[in-house]
Amino acid sequence: MLECLTGDDEELNMRDRTTLLKRLLGTRLCQQLSVYDLPADFLLSVVIPVYNEARTIEKIIDRVRGVGIPCEIILVDDGSSDGTRDVLDRLRGEADLKIIFHEQNQGKGAALRTGFLEATGDVLVIQDADM
Repeated sequence: MLECLTGDDEELNMRDRTTLLKRLLGTRLCQQLSVYDLPADFLLSVVIPVYNEARTIEKIIDRVRGVGIPCEIILVDDGSSDGTRDVLDRLRGEADLKIIFHEQNQGKGAALRTGFLEATGDVLVIQDADM
């Protein structure tokens, strides 16, 4: 909806989006829909357990970044054998990424627990790596 009104969704930050929604829908409806401004120092922790996702992992990272909320993306590779580790090694220096490797596959639950221990954000969400 916002793309139709502004022409380019990439130009809007989260606060601008909220302000625009309040103008369009009204404050009361925004409250009913749980549309609120985020605190200036808000940080979202996104934990992504990864197993054999070499072909898709960069796409999912781009999608998470595209949400427009300040976040740390925590990727836990759970012993992948398809080249995922090589992709993640290449991305290792990016400031918003925390990358952890399990040497052996321990299962999704273990990958999530590892990611939870690294999270520092105000809110934590889980994002599966398979699209």
